[in-house]
Amino acid sequence: IYFKKNLPATVIKIRPHELSPISFKLGDYITIKDHPKSKGINLQIRPPLNWSVVEGNGPNIVKKFTEKINQFMIITKDMPTFFSRSSYRTLYSDEFELKDYVNNSFPADKFEVINYRLTELGLHPAIEIVYTSEKEIAGRQVIFYYITWNILYEDKMISLSGMALNKVLFKELEKLYSMVAATVSF
Repeated sequence: IYFKKNLPATVIKIRPHELSPISFKLGDYITIKDHPKSKGINLQIRPPLNWSVVEGNGPNIVKKFTEKINQFMIITKDMPTFFSRSSYRTLYSDEFELKDYVNNSFPADKFEVINYRLTELGLHPAIEIVYTSEKEIAGRQVIFYYITWNILYEDKMISLSGMALNKVLFKELEKLYSMVAATVSF
């Protein structure tokens, strides 16, 4: 706001995403329904617009969305037993159980959990975890920033995981990754 004689002369409105180097537009839905690594899960999700959608390079990584060094992965895993949505919600609504789940998700010496919560994606309970991981690359220690949603789906778990190489970029990408995760449907 610019003032002239103590009265607003001009008002300029800038939306936060207008200053961001990240595009917050999403592409069309893709499905993993008939993918050999989908484990029978019929998940649909919208990748970021203009990001590459590529095959995962591990036994459980179904798809990766990539743009330069940024990536978002869809990972599927079998769980040991079947639980209903309400059973998962009840179990992880208990703060002790939720914290125990999060603490047992990563080796303590390589990861630092920043935040976590029980949420819902595609009408299924999901555990959202924000964390860092330190790795050595070419003789240098590098800190990676992640946000992961572990969707608890009957006898399966679907992990959606976004990553960035620095804290400032992660703060912007975290918004985009949250938008992508919110598009999940089954």
